[in-house]
Formats: sequence, structure tokens, C-alpha cells
Amino acid sequence: MAYNWNYNQDILIYYSKDEQFLEYASTRLSISPCLGYTYSYESFSVEASIGGTISDITVFVTSISRNEWISTSTNDGLQYDPNGQFYNLIEHISMSKSNERIFTPYFQLKYNYQFNRNLSLSIAASAS
Repeated sequence: MAYNWNYNQDILIYYSKDEQFLEYASTRLSISPCLGYTYSYESFSVEASIGGTISDITVFVTSISRNEWISTSTNDGLQYDPNGQFYNLIEHISMSKSNERIFTPYFQLKYNYQFNRNLSLSIAASAS
């Protein structure tokens, strides 16, 4: 947001306000096929997985620009009226969309400990 103003002998000649708002939204669809191997021994197991993630990402951007000004003179400065005011508002809205398809490798290591038939503890670390 930006403001400008100009005074002449305590009389406002020109005032303007510029604002810009940006809004981002995105969608992502990902599929992560992977192959894994599980090693089990008594009450614990370790699983290692490797694969890839295929993602379709779309980003939407909305930009709103607003310029508002008040003046006691016209745009060309030829007319001056200290008792009158000229008002103008310009608003511009634009929307854009960007789409990207990416592939990233995927790794996971998982540890599982079975306390009894109804209770187990799993710890996993993954990177993509």
C-alpha cells in the first residue's frame, strides 16, 4: 500500500492511494508407487521402501490492484478549484494459473514393534 499527497498553502491539491492484494491457492494430486521389503523377527519388523512420487501441481494467483485519487486540479493541472474535488478510482483484477508435473524419488524406513495382539508401535522416516 502506498500513499502520496501534495499541499499548497495548507490546501490539499492531490492525494492518492495505491493498494495491491495477492491471493494464492493451489491443488496437488500425487501418486506414490513404491516397492518394499519387510524383515520380521519375533515381535518386531523393519520395512524398507523405495519408489517415486508423481505430482500434478496447479497454482492459482489472483491480483487486485486499486488506485484511488482525489485532486483539486485536473489531470493536466490546467484547472484549479480549491472548493471542488475530482475523484477517480481505478481497479484492475487479474488471474493466472500455473501447472507443473514433477517426479521425485521416495524412500521410507519403518520400524514396528508388536507389544501384544492389540497394541503395536510404529516409527517411520521418509524422504521425497
